[in-house]
Amino acid sequence: MLRRWWPAVLVIGLAAGCGGRDSRQDVELRIRLAGELRDKKLYTAAIEEYRGILQEGDLDNRRRGNLNYLIGKIYFDDLQDYEQAAAYFIRARTLDPEGSYV
Repeated sequence: MLRRWWPAVLVIGLAAGCGGRDSRQDVELRIRLAGELRDKKLYTAAIEEYRGILQEGDLDNRRRGNLNYLIGKIYFDDLQDYEQAAAYFIRARTLDPEGSYV
């Protein structure tokens, strides 16, 4: 069983122990972790990770828009929660009106 989850465990371990890295590397690592969680169908955990990045990360509006879009995609495609998806898509469009997802 652990063999199936070792990539996520590895990424979680790296995220927990990367105190010497700069914040940009931390954000990229956490984004990869969120993607891995979504790939493993751990949708709620992926959303929580993306939200944490939004709250803690020093991000520009383009990146914030993209992360809101990714959360919206999980709500739309995977959880079929269209109201939540719409809210995140609106946030994404507001933060980055020129984003490719608009």
